[in-house]
Amino acid sequence: MNDLSAARAFIGDSLGFHIIFALFGVGLPLAIFCIEWWSIRRKSAELLSLAHFLTRIMSLFVIVGVVSGTLIAIQMSVIWSGLVDFGAPIIGIPFALEGYAFLIEAVFLGFYVSTWKRYAGYHHLLLLVPVILGAGMSAVFITLANAWMNNPQGFEMVNGVMTNIHPWKGLLTATAFFEIAHSLISYYMTTFFAIAGVCTFLITKGGSQQRARALRLVVNRFMLFGFVCIILLAGLGHASMQHLAQAEPRKFAAIQMQPETLDHAPYVIGGHLDSNEEHLEGGLRIPNGLSILADNDADTVVRGLREYPRADWPLLIVNRLFEVKMVLVGFLTLIPLLYLALYRRAQKMSLDSRIAGWLVLCSGPLSVLLVELGWMITELGRQPYAVAGYLRVEQAFTASVSVMEWGFIFPVAFVLLFVVSFGVAFQMIRKEGPL
Repeated sequence: MNDLSAARAFIGDSLGFHIIFALFGVGLPLAIFCIEWWSIRRKSAELLSLAHFLTRIMSLFVIVGVVSGTLIAIQMSVIWSGLVDFGAPIIGIPFALEGYAFLIEAVFLGFYVSTWKRYAGYHHLLLLVPVILGAGMSAVFITLANAWMNNPQGFEMVNGVMTNIHPWKGLLTATAFFEIAHSLISYYMTTFFAIAGVCTFLITKGGSQQRARALRLVVNRFMLFGFVCIILLAGLGHASMQHLAQAEPRKFAAIQMQPETLDHAPYVIGGHLDSNEEHLEGGLRIPNGLSILADNDADTVVRGLREYPRADWPLLIVNRLFEVKMVLVGFLTLIPLLYLALYRRAQKMSLDSRIAGWLVLCSGPLSVLLVELGWMITELGRQPYAVAGYLRVEQAFTASVSVMEWGFIFPVAFVLLFVVSFGVAFQMIRKEGPL
């Protein structure tokens, strides 16, 4: 492994770990807001205790997210200076604004956490609103930068120099809309399912009827909220895939493993390229399916990978990752439906109750895996470019840095952060929990 390959592995490892902390940092404020609001409306001490308990876990993940984000910022400036230099005139703006958004989130999170015993009711609840907005805007600004890297606009290249720069024209695009909407809804969905799983576990620990009723209320509503998010994501996913076919046809062809430019292109599940990488063989074929997916018309021409030099093809593993993701999406869609069906019978059939509990427990980790797969497809589908069509990965890399000598610090640090943070969170859930 050379320095470039090591650097790619390290940044992939870092982003993979960081997204877990980041998504809960975005989703937990909204989820806690809902629970505290319900506690006020219902005058429920049990729900208020749950909100207080989850606030401690949220604080833990925000702190760890800051540390992991700082490590990524160090990598970007030291290892990927070519990307920073090239993209600074445009993506420097959202990165700077993300700092202000996080400042709002951090300040009001401090107020919210420190005033549990000083304020009550809506006065305390309203302190969480800026936290929700700050966390959401942080995700928006970071995703704006990523969307620009996938579909760069807002400038002209003259003799290798970026000129006529219009940052907001380049940032506020349809690509950005789809990425932001898909990401935020995915983060909220994952948080809803994860908290439903935590509450299901807490129910098994026993306690008063009031406590069990409060926890069951959260499980039922968050499973419903999660299912609504799935429906929204299904619509967004279809629309974004059509946009991808037009705005990023090279990535679209790789995700769908489409080597030839065709109209009436079939949708192929499980196919593979022949030895010459000219035709797609095997798999389950749906006639006209890919053309219809691309633009709701069987006559739509779908551009194939062979229109691009072989050196510009993305990593074709994105096709397998996409197919795995679609299968897991199917399972995740069934979970809330099965839960609601089984829960209605739970009072009479204890076996169904346990099955329903396991379904809820699985929904959180499965959602995290889907978020990871989504980001992997997005990033690997842009390869071999750091900025699609303009800056290749090797150009973004700081060649003078000997990553092999010290870069292992980053994956080791992230593994430690992951183990310690989730170990602490699990111990909090297992031993303490809400009162």
